[in-house]
Amino acid sequence: MEQEIQKALTILSNGRANDALGILLSLEKNHPSDSQVLEALGHCYLILGKSQNAKEKLIKALQIYPQSANIAANLGGLFQSEGNLVEAQKYFAISVENNPQFHQAWHFLSLVQCQSGNMIEGLISLEKAKQTDPLKEHISKALSHYRQGNDDSARNLCHQILGRHKSHPQALCLLANAALQQGQLEEAENYLLGALAYSPYDMEALMIMAQLQGQLRQYSDALTYSEKLIKADPENKQGWQVYADNLLNAGKFEQAIEAFAQVNKIDGSDLSALLQQAHTNKILGNNPIAIKQYLECTHSDQSIGSAFWALASMSDYQFSLSQIEILNKAPLDPDMNSDQACQATFALAKHHEDLGNFDHAFELYRTANINRAGVQFMPAKHRQKIQAIIDTFRPDVLERSATTSLETTPIFIVGLPRSGSTLIEQILASHSQIEGTMELKTLPSLSRKIFLESCRKNKNNTGSMENFSAKELHEFGQWYMRESEVYRTNKPFFIDKLPPNYQHIGLIRMILPQAVIIDARRQPLACGLGIYKQYFGHGHDFSYNLDHIGIYYNQYLKLMDYWQKILPDTVLLLQHEALVNDTEAQIQRLLAHCNLPFEQQCLAFHENKRAVRTASSDQVRQPINRKGTALWKHYQHHLAPLEHALGKETLARFSEWIDTNP
Repeated sequence: MEQEIQKALTILSNGRANDALGILLSLEKNHPSDSQVLEALGHCYLILGKSQNAKEKLIKALQIYPQSANIAANLGGLFQSEGNLVEAQKYFAISVENNPQFHQAWHFLSLVQCQSGNMIEGLISLEKAKQTDPLKEHISKALSHYRQGNDDSARNLCHQILGRHKSHPQALCLLANAALQQGQLEEAENYLLGALAYSPYDMEALMIMAQLQGQLRQYSDALTYSEKLIKADPENKQGWQVYADNLLNAGKFEQAIEAFAQVNKIDGSDLSALLQQAHTNKILGNNPIAIKQYLECTHSDQSIGSAFWALASMSDYQFSLSQIEILNKAPLDPDMNSDQACQATFALAKHHEDLGNFDHAFELYRTANINRAGVQFMPAKHRQKIQAIIDTFRPDVLERSATTSLETTPIFIVGLPRSGSTLIEQILASHSQIEGTMELKTLPSLSRKIFLESCRKNKNNTGSMENFSAKELHEFGQWYMRESEVYRTNKPFFIDKLPPNYQHIGLIRMILPQAVIIDARRQPLACGLGIYKQYFGHGHDFSYNLDHIGIYYNQYLKLMDYWQKILPDTVLLLQHEALVNDTEAQIQRLLAHCNLPFEQQCLAFHENKRAVRTASSDQVRQPINRKGTALWKHYQHHLAPLEHALGKETLARFSEWIDTNP
């Protein structure tokens, strides 16, 4: 009989299900109470798509042999495929009770438990699946190789594991982490998609994916994954932290505050979440609450500098004598984190600037900038980058563009930091037809995708756009519009204000030809000083050295001059000093470029209560004044390195605004 069963199963595996069925039915006739025959017959019916027949045979087989883990597991899988989670859970539970070492049954039991909303039980079962995994020792060995720096050995072992189990979640997570360390974000994403397709509630894979989607600036997906994290384990501090970060970056500020509060509730000793709450309240204009939270953060070595720097930028806060004493000690305090000491020094410099002690303030700014850790700006490399952009987006390439009609029009505000871009954003966001968002990372993320696709298509790393069809350009534009949906409602225009996007104007023109582009420009000495006085949390490595600022400014001018030459009338140049001196006329010019009528509330932009997530959030909630345009003159005798780097030609170009500042 066993030989006949094996013969039928062999025939079945060769795709001859009906022939196998004939053999098994004949066996059943002679052995109607044999569980092996019934189990094989149930399997055959499954292959033939006759699930009801399969169920009947498998249930009868289990009644005859209730100790069988395999029969129970097959029944669990059958009910799971039909969406009957209650019965599936029952039979998988029987399976692991019969065989506590049945790895696959534990895995699928965890899956149906989680799908049924029984997350605690599901995660316990998932842990049991990992403990009973026959490949567990191989995973431990691969992990050990990674920790010892033997990446090739670890990678090879992971691929061997995948040869035996193509969707092994832990092996895929190890490969994803290795890819992330190499900056291969898209490769890491593919590994994680494979892991989550097989094990959608694997906490490690969900955690990495939620963070990775944030890195890729795909915040809709980032929120989806991080929501699964906190739903699966509501007491997981790291899960709440990732969720809060993603909410913040998606512009969901009120929800982000609640999520950061949850982090703080789980671990009250971690003031980083409280610091983030304070930053978010500042974004929303809730200054009294933000100040109270910042003050609490000044009592922690991990947040003291960040808190004082944030307080220094708030017009309605003044440091006390005891706080100034603390700040005076910061640059020389060996126990203070170097980054926190750097920010504390920026804060003290701002304090002395507000008092009119400009020479002392500049020395403190110089100290803060020198002590900024992790800065790696290379002028030659940046010059090469700007020239590569010019070489890539030649006039003949820019003649091609997507053929698309947008229901919602993006308005890109580009330029340099501290150039007045937030003021322009606030003015435009006060118009009834324009949605104010935030500094979106969507376009840089898309640019990375396009570059990688170009490398694949062209089999080189030039980033050439020549071989993309109009259809592909259209799809790139649609991707941008889709990914930016999370930030907007239903207004016909929305703002994308990310200053470095001036490097992507050629790309914008090709994939979103109807987009509006505005260059927010400020005369170089005022702009350069403003950059030098600002601590940036990340990026802008050029900003901590006056020579580098001058070089970067000139390269910005070079590229903007190129765009103006080959794309005339595409980019509106809005000079900050002109906007300050003749506000209404410049606002009318700005709105005309957007093809929108003038609205009086654009002049009252400071009354707009929208969230503002930039260093200028405090200034744009005040009426326009000229005091900021002249501030650089108090420091002019310190700005020789900046003037030298800019050169006479650039300074002469802006002489109208340099010489006439009050």
